[in-house]
Amino acid sequence: MNKQNFYTGYGLLSVVLMVLFFFSSLPAMAKDYELYIAGTQVTDANRNNLSSIKGVTVAPGGEFKYTPASKTLTMKDVTVSVSIDRNAIWNEGVEGLKIVLSGTNRLEAKAVAVYCEAAVELKGNGSLTIASASDKAAVLIDGTTLTISDITLEATGEWGIAGNEGDKETLTLKNATVNAKGTVAAIADLKTVTLEGCQIIAPAGAKWRDWKKAVVDAEGNKVKEVKIELKYDLYIADIQVTSL
Repeated sequence: MNKQNFYTGYGLLSVVLMVLFFFSSLPAMAKDYELYIAGTQVTDANRNNLSSIKGVTVAPGGEFKYTPASKTLTMKDVTVSVSIDRNAIWNEGVEGLKIVLSGTNRLEAKAVAVYCEAAVELKGNGSLTIASASDKAAVLIDGTTLTISDITLEATGEWGIAGNEGDKETLTLKNATVNAKGTVAAIADLKTVTLEGCQIIAPAGAKWRDWKKAVVDAEGNKVKEVKIELKYDLYIADIQVTSL
């Protein structure tokens, strides 16, 4: 046996094992997620206690956390109030983000309050009030889709719920109660709006029109407030029962 080669190989193996041991003993690097709350990025370090972020208030018994494995942002009795030019929630790139709501929640910002650059679903059994400055959209969908399921939502801004250009953005409402208000338009600049288990009840005669990319009144004008309520297949004296 060539002793020189044996010892050289043994020494190299020792070095490799030492390097592996060194790196395995280091703490895991904290991961950053493409999700921001009040301008602060969600990371492994803060995801279980998002109430630590400036501008976030969680009521006693409430909860605010992000679970990356299921892409779920849990909100229970949470208020996010942003006084600077930042979004209350900005989903930059978590595709399929689920925001699960319970209790009473509020998001308010001088900028767009909820900015979606990747698909988002708002769901749960809670309520959410979203308010932005008078010259911004409360909810802005940018090149993606927003689904609102089962919750009660109020959105107020220059636009209540809007797309960026209206060529790609879609909105789906499932069994949702929505009141959208905007000084320019309530719901507009979207490619499609789909209603499942709910319907527009006010203003009278209002409908989504693809060619307008907006909810419009009977004369074809973009409405500045639209109310959407649950739809029941039940009629009393030929009048459909609603949740009002």
